[in-house]
Amino acid sequence: MRTINFLQPNTIAQITAEKIIHYNSDLRTRKDEIRYGLEWILSGVNQLLVVLILTIPFGVFKEGIIALLTGAILRMFSGGAHLKGYFRCLLLSSIQIFTISFISKHFYEVISQNVNLMHLFLGISLTIVCFKAPILNKKSNSFSRRQRHQLKGISIAMFICLLMVGVIWGSTVETFVIWFSLLVQTLTLTSFGKNLFAFIDKIIPDRQATITGK
Repeated sequence: MRTINFLQPNTIAQITAEKIIHYNSDLRTRKDEIRYGLEWILSGVNQLLVVLILTIPFGVFKEGIIALLTGAILRMFSGGAHLKGYFRCLLLSSIQIFTISFISKHFYEVISQNVNLMHLFLGISLTIVCFKAPILNKKSNSFSRRQRHQLKGISIAMFICLLMVGVIWGSTVETFVIWFSLLVQTLTLTSFGKNLFAFIDKIIPDRQATITGK
């Protein structure tokens, strides 16, 4: 039997929430909200630390933060495919953020010369969001039809708002970071993205099983 992995945010959040409820019984009805909030905070801190470590040596920390925020804002409402293990997700998302930041800054001139192609891909991505979002995976049954429609509407609105932030920013590195982040997040809504993540799950060793001593 696999033992509990105390390094994962969901485990830490669960234990912390139980402690909070133990000493504050009035909050018992809000246990799930407390656990979910703590898990988001812990996951965000871990992601920020990894991004910091990866981006600072290459001088793309600012771009990394923009990519992190852009992807997180859209994914919060649109959902999307993900890897099975937490540490796999952390590693892959951090590599994605670093890659987007590095390419946007150091290949700026090449991207600028092909900006019309970027516009085409963004138009396709918006269409995908309109038809595919939200992808809720295992949590799908927890949302009513009305709630899913609301999430779709918010996902479309967030995509357009972030897209326009890039337009207002002008033809800058930051603009390309935002747009690349939108493209990558939209990819997780597609069957290709789902199959790609399933393939990665197969080829990357299960670190959680190793840590927990299975």
